[in-house]
Amino acid sequence: MNISTKLKDEKLDTKKPSKGYEWWYFDALSTDKQWGFVIIFYQGNPFSPEYIKANSALPSEFPAISVSIYKNGKAEFYSFLEYGKDKFKWDEEEKTGSIGSNIFKRTDKVDEVEYELLLAQTLDSDHSINAKLKFSSSRISDDLIEHESIDEQHFW
Repeated sequence: MNISTKLKDEKLDTKKPSKGYEWWYFDALSTDKQWGFVIIFYQGNPFSPEYIKANSALPSEFPAISVSIYKNGKAEFYSFLEYGKDKFKWDEEEKTGSIGSNIFKRTDKVDEVEYELLLAQTLDSDHSINAKLKFSSSRISDDLIEHESIDEQHFW
């Protein structure tokens, strides 16, 4: 397992093994602390029964996205949608990933990093979400967090 907080590591790992997965995790809380979200883009859905059962499945064949929206600590919207094998796209130059019509993009600025997420989903229940979320964070200095260990299979 590789977990990193370095921006240089935020790219698609094209050498994931069969049954491997990678995810891009976003969470935030509004400035008034009333609204929060957790949104995860997956390449290789580790929760998919079909992916778990498949003998030599590739992560690229099982993209998914989960969206949880909270108001005052209570769930307002939840989805966990799986997509077909050609629905995950990655653009290294643009620092953009997408699954279906759901997109995340990173923009590097001098003193901060900005993310934009576009969500467009309609569930079988006819509940839907269409959102444009934009948030930024100060850059974290690489020397503030210990990232690597002797075990090359797992680092933080």
